[in-house]
Amino acid sequence: MQSPAARRPRRAYGTRWHDRITDRIRRRFVSAKVATEVNRRNRYRGPQAVETLAPPPLIEDHRPTSQAMPRVDARTGMSLGGVALMTGSLMVVAFLMHIIFLSQVYYIKQQQVLFDDFRYALANATAPVGQVTQEDALVPQGTPVAIVKIDKIGVNAVVVEGTSSSATLSGPGHRRDTSLPGQLGTSVIYGRQFTYGGTFTDLGKLAKGDKIVATTGQGEHTYVVDDIRYTGDPIPVTDDTKGHLTLVSAAGLALFPSSVVRVDAHLTSTPADTPAQMFTVESLSQSELPMYGDSGAWALLALEIVFLGVIMVLLWLSFRFWGNLQTWIVAVPLTLVLGIATSIQVTLLLPNLI
Repeated sequence: MQSPAARRPRRAYGTRWHDRITDRIRRRFVSAKVATEVNRRNRYRGPQAVETLAPPPLIEDHRPTSQAMPRVDARTGMSLGGVALMTGSLMVVAFLMHIIFLSQVYYIKQQQVLFDDFRYALANATAPVGQVTQEDALVPQGTPVAIVKIDKIGVNAVVVEGTSSSATLSGPGHRRDTSLPGQLGTSVIYGRQFTYGGTFTDLGKLAKGDKIVATTGQGEHTYVVDDIRYTGDPIPVTDDTKGHLTLVSAAGLALFPSSVVRVDAHLTSTPADTPAQMFTVESLSQSELPMYGDSGAWALLALEIVFLGVIMVLLWLSFRFWGNLQTWIVAVPLTLVLGIATSIQVTLLLPNLI
């Protein structure tokens, strides 16, 4: 009886495992060589005539328009929602960071610059003493016009011309239709309650008899507080033949004021020369009135919102095709910078006293 090995048929030549591998390598090498030769011949064939180029066949879609339009599947929708949520969260963080920290840093820097500018103007006798400059032009908004010092609540700030939101970013603002501190009539100064230094945060803590000192291009002037009043309180009758000062700010919760606080004071030092008033209340824009924002910030804010939408789409594509870690590294600082820029415009839209 034959053994199993003897009954097994002998395989033909080339069917052993090493022969099969050799044949496979040989065929692959020959195929690559043939493809290279074909490419080399086609390279020198030159451009083909336009008539010989056949356009690809058109694919007709007989589905209804509602079905033919591309749809976003559930997974893509969730990823887009996640990117939108992430971007919105970073924008909120940037807004809070700007309001709480960066605005205070900006205020301190601006006050230092304004103090140097005003001290230089005082030394050269070029500080404004009225509504117009020495060239008979209106004093530009943002120009330093006085220094207000209130020891009881720790106020020592440079006052700028103008009371709009953009002007009060740098410090308290002098209302342009009123006289300057130290002159006859009533001088009105607005100050913020919380943002950008919060110069007049503790304005409501003043009491009758407290002293306020104002320094202008006409010297140092002293005021004594007469009354503290809020929205709805009676308006006191003032004598235009004497000097008065009214400090105005928001009252209530920070960023959510419920009222406006006003501190009325009378001048106890000798009144300075009062030039003729060239700018009246009718000439004031609405943004310079208390608790109004600057509507001019809407245009730039709209542009930043459009840019934010583009950034969200780019971040979504980056998450899908670039990678999560790389996208996070780029997205966080970029979104924070854009959020801070947007926060500045939002701040200008907010009331000028908060």
